[in-house]
Amino acid sequence: MRPSTQCAVSGTVAVDKTNVLAILSLVFGVMGGIAAIPLGHIALVQIRRTGESGRGMALAGLALAYAWVALCLVYFTYVASLFSQIK
Repeated sequence: MRPSTQCAVSGTVAVDKTNVLAILSLVFGVMGGIAAIPLGHIALVQIRRTGESGRGMALAGLALAYAWVALCLVYFTYVASLFSQIK
């Protein structure tokens, strides 16, 4: 007699869910939106709490957003210095 080779399979499949705010943070970070900063920080808190994936996207969105902020500050400082030299 042959042993049964059937096994019970549940109907659920584990899906690695990506945090939506992390995706939005990355999108806004690429577009230069300041909204990427709060979205990225909130996403990191949610990812830590729920175990969702997307930590890298949230960090990339934050890095890009902070880089945009730094670039804007440098640009506006430069423009302000040019205007201060006009007589």
